[in-house]
Amino acid sequence: KQIQTQDGIASWWLTRAYFADPTPPDVVVLGSSQLGSLLGADSYVYNKSIDVTGYHKSQVLEHNFYGLLNKKWKVFVSALPNTLISDQFFISRALFSRNYKPKLVILTVSPKDFIDSQRGSFMSTEPFAFFSKYTNNNGPFVLHNLVKNNCAIYPEPLNMDDKYFNGVSSLTLGKPFERLCPGEITINSGDGYITRNNREEYQRRYSSPFAPQLNVQLDYLDRLLAYLKKQKIKVVAFDLPLTSANRKLLPENFWSRYRNRVNQICKKNDADLIDIDRDVKGFNDKEFFDQVNLNLKGGLRLSSTITLYSANKFHWRTWSELLNNEKNMF
Repeated sequence: KQIQTQDGIASWWLTRAYFADPTPPDVVVLGSSQLGSLLGADSYVYNKSIDVTGYHKSQVLEHNFYGLLNKKWKVFVSALPNTLISDQFFISRALFSRNYKPKLVILTVSPKDFIDSQRGSFMSTEPFAFFSKYTNNNGPFVLHNLVKNNCAIYPEPLNMDDKYFNGVSSLTLGKPFERLCPGEITINSGDGYITRNNREEYQRRYSSPFAPQLNVQLDYLDRLLAYLKKQKIKVVAFDLPLTSANRKLLPENFWSRYRNRVNQICKKNDADLIDIDRDVKGFNDKEFFDQVNLNLKGGLRLSSTITLYSANKFHWRTWSELLNNEKNMF
């Protein structure tokens, strides 16, 4: 059965999942495909296959928040491939409204979100093309109705092998954006334990670390955090772990500028910032699928780290107590 609506792209599936419940999620995790390890943690713990078109939650994070805060929070994982920080701004502006916004945003960042030479202009990405149309005051309601009206013609897959469209939807954003169908991309409990060397890919992505793109994306980080602050949404930002080999692809003067500016912008907008490689117990290479993406076991430990530090926004413990607890958890 062919899908004949807008659009079958990753951004559409994300939006459909966000508005699937009558009440908004309590926690939204914003980030790129590096968040695949959070979805993978659910697959690993609960031994199930996850279809990335429809699965945008984290049962592991929900379980952890309940254990730490005794709160049954719904967690929404906004994972989209090849995003920039600017995309997180447009996603937030389009999805969050006064009556349909989370209590907490967990923002995940990485150098590639700021300096990915393969992304080009911030206006060239799929999330910008899709979400920027819904960033006016009525955007969330318009987008909610769009998805609500079109959901019925997306059948649920009978099993993971079913394919429901051939070719391209008739209502599209046009090339080069790819379409996804249910069952096309899945995460399984045994995935991600054969390490892949993607050094050459990241040499290309990091080829211009001081290009104007860096300042543009830092500005969008400021705009994103200012918007969330205005919406009275608490924010904890996490600079995600990388392998030592990947970190060495970038010069020290980049790291100094990047860390200082991200830290300044977070402080300015009352967002906590946790640099996982520097502030907490580091990840070893056996917890990575490639140079930047954690495998499923790494995702499970990332889930614990994220929950622990995010819960501090609603807890009385000091930072030193949190740090000691985190280092003794594993």
